[in-house]
Amino acid sequence: MSIKRQLFLAIIFISTFALIGSVFSSIYNSRLYLIQQLQLKNQDNANAMALSLSQAKNDLVKIKLAVSAQFDTGNYERIRFVDSKGEVVVEEESSQDIKAVPAWFVSAIALDVPTGQAKVTAGWNQLGTIFLVSQKQYAYEALWKSTIEAVWVSFLS
Repeated sequence: MSIKRQLFLAIIFISTFALIGSVFSSIYNSRLYLIQQLQLKNQDNANAMALSLSQAKNDLVKIKLAVSAQFDTGNYERIRFVDSKGEVVVEEESSQDIKAVPAWFVSAIALDVPTGQAKVTAGWNQLGTIFLVSQKQYAYEALWKSTIEAVWVSFLS
């Protein structure tokens, strides 16, 4: 093999390696950013909801209504309120249907976000704990879109 051909193949190999590395680096960093933002959102919403539920003063009907109203107005996978005895008082859950993103991408780039949780108190009495998980559908869609754009930009440059 001539030196020109070896040099050409080396340039192709290095360029391809750099392209793949930059795309994967972009996906990985975007994934970490989205996980961090979803974790902060889960915790902030759990804290806000705990503060709101503390005004219910152990009225289970008000707590159930508040959890249902929050679930209906927000984008949540699950909201659960567990009383101080460990019994689930109310739990709202929705199935996550991600149509705009291929299933292989969702499974390959799993967004494992910790559940937000906060204690609900009324004065010195603990009423229970609120657990909250935000939907990840929009994060997957944003990550998929940025991945496609990164691939196109890398190939076109």
